[in-house]
Amino acid sequence: KSNLLYHEILKGNWYPLYTEYWYNGLQPFRCMPPMTYYVMAFLQFIAGGDVMNAYLGFIWLSCSVGGIGWLLLGRKLGRPVLGAFFGLMWFFFPDNLRVFFGEGNLPRMLITMLLPYLIYCLWEYTAYRQRKKIIALVLLMLVIIFVHLIIAAMILITSALFLMIYAVANKRFKESSLAILGMLIPFAMAGIWVYPSLSGGLVSLASDGLSSLTASLSLKLSVSLNPLIRLE
Repeated sequence: KSNLLYHEILKGNWYPLYTEYWYNGLQPFRCMPPMTYYVMAFLQFIAGGDVMNAYLGFIWLSCSVGGIGWLLLGRKLGRPVLGAFFGLMWFFFPDNLRVFFGEGNLPRMLITMLLPYLIYCLWEYTAYRQRKKIIALVLLMLVIIFVHLIIAAMILITSALFLMIYAVANKRFKESSLAILGMLIPFAMAGIWVYPSLSGGLVSLASDGLSSLTASLSLKLSVSLNPLIRLE
């Protein structure tokens, strides 16, 4: 997809709608948000058109930019050494290494790079009441939606659960509520792309079909949260 987008941009086509080279033809960005592939196309331009060198550049970018995010968080908390440690180790976490070199999932790699900044902005707004950070939170969440919609939804749910617990424990209901709202708004902003891209897919499923699909992708809580199963 990155290589296709790069060569189409060179032709002046900034958003290719169709390619005949996969299967019997398909829409490359219908169900998969395009942001990651624009980043890769830019890196491929810097690499002189070599997509493999662009991938190496993407790995370096994810490692360095993601690490700086943890460094900023550590500095804000007064723990710069701990922040630097997490910044260095973030790239080498086992699941991140698996995604980078085993799975090769580019959208997940890009979100790995953005996640520390999202946590930083979320903490700045809720704990330190830095109002301007809500704007950065909205923009980051919008970018993540255009990187991977499902992971963006997972981030929203987990952040909302954390913020509800944080609000009760620290009596910060206003900041937590506005932070959740700030993470919800980008889904409406991205609707101009999200709804058309999913039309004919998940959006068109009847409630029975959607329930069956959800059930087929779900496991028992005792299985989902068991870390030993991933070692088998």
